[in-house]
Amino acid sequence: MNDYYADDGWLYKRCAWCGKPGTKGEEIEIIQVSRCEGLWMHPPCTQGYSEWCEREDEYFWVNEVLKFVRGEVSPIKPGTAGEGAAKIAKDLITKTPSLARPENWRLLRAAVEAGLFPHHRSNEVGRD
Repeated sequence: MNDYYADDGWLYKRCAWCGKPGTKGEEIEIIQVSRCEGLWMHPPCTQGYSEWCEREDEYFWVNEVLKFVRGEVSPIKPGTAGEGAAKIAKDLITKTPSLARPENWRLLRAAVEAGLFPHHRSNEVGRD
């Protein structure tokens, strides 16, 4: 489905990634909708944004979470979702130490997310 920019007062005036204004009729991708406005990006910007998110995710899991797991000073704040994920990661690494290797950050993230969101697992028989 294609979306097109319209200066109708509902869409935010600028691309959420590059900051350039929209042109009426230009193809865009809606990335977030609220009661007040819709945030959007130019199609090429979504690729750059996705790459940036991947780098940030890798940094979090390889640096911040593993520091927390090792008991080092970490920027993870108590009571946050990051702390919850790091605690689950610590338990998982205790059981499977290879998850602590930096190259396994995606496996660690997937294992933590499976623990946080068990209802998103595969359609095994007997699972709701």
